[in-house]
Amino acid sequence: MNAIPSLYNGAMRFIATALIALGTLVPSFALAQSVNLGSVGTAALTLDVSPQYPRPYDTVTVAPASTSFDLSGATVTVSVNGKEVAETTGTAATAITLGAPGTATTIKVSAVAGGQTYTATQVIRPAEVDLVTEPSATSHPFYQGGVGVASEGQVRLVAIADLRSGSGKMLDPASLIYEWKFNGQEVSDASGIGKSVFLVSAPIRYRSATVILTVSSQDQSVVGSASTVLSPVDPVLRIYENDPLLGVRYDQALPADYTLPGDEDSFEAVPYFFASAPGFTWTVNDTPNGNASDITLRSTGSGAGTAEVSVTAALAGLFSSATGNMHVSFGAPAGGTGIFGL
Repeated sequence: MNAIPSLYNGAMRFIATALIALGTLVPSFALAQSVNLGSVGTAALTLDVSPQYPRPYDTVTVAPASTSFDLSGATVTVSVNGKEVAETTGTAATAITLGAPGTATTIKVSAVAGGQTYTATQVIRPAEVDLVTEPSATSHPFYQGGVGVASEGQVRLVAIADLRSGSGKMLDPASLIYEWKFNGQEVSDASGIGKSVFLVSAPIRYRSATVILTVSSQDQSVVGSASTVLSPVDPVLRIYENDPLLGVRYDQALPADYTLPGDEDSFEAVPYFFASAPGFTWTVNDTPNGNASDITLRSTGSGAGTAEVSVTAALAGLFSSATGNMHVSFGAPAGGTGIFGL
């Protein structure tokens, strides 16, 4: 008894589909500030605020610093919105909780040293900037899962900015200035007023790239920032049954061990997380059997047997390939040791 694999020679049924509807939301932080330094006419006292870009309701730490006088023996008073909240010495930091989006928090720090008083005032108006990451990668047409970043694939980044004026009114996102950086380098062509979308090619597999966005009002009174790391995922290949009446059954990938339900069955290879539609190579018992996305296997004669079916999807270049394998059983359970032939 022999089993004979055959291939449909028609057009490849699977068309790699770039899904960008499902994105990844990355939180970020923003800071609006103004500083009045030194009651003695110089920037004798400065303030270090951490994190640099706090979100609404975040807790920041504020620490005095100076290169003009010794803070170690100074008495430091911290006031928030006119109310004294702490009295410390030296460079000790004070924790301060911020308010709602756009709400200004005025921080005043006074340091008394050597009979002289030094002051610094900082106004923090928190804002929010988020990044939605939308990779373009292959999958099947009805795939609803998260789309991974493909090696050297296109990625669309969309900024969602909530920057507010002193009155609390949200600033028009189209009027904001967007400055994009890719791996530390400013991308001037993608930056400017209203440029809230950034298209970029992901790095090759096993490497990563950092995207940093700074968003500001045109008068620079409010500034926000966001960042994300693009790390390509490993491509994946799955095999699905191609039913003659129902079509490709994308609801469930076939397991590694599969029993042919009749004398003939068709299979479809689906590549996930490739930058574009790859090429295919099918083998049956290590013998090449076509380069379409699908294959049809038929058994003839009587008896039972097994075969090793494998398909590889690959793009030109490094690190862009994936393989799917199946151990296929066929024929009646009794009699014979038939194999898949050519």
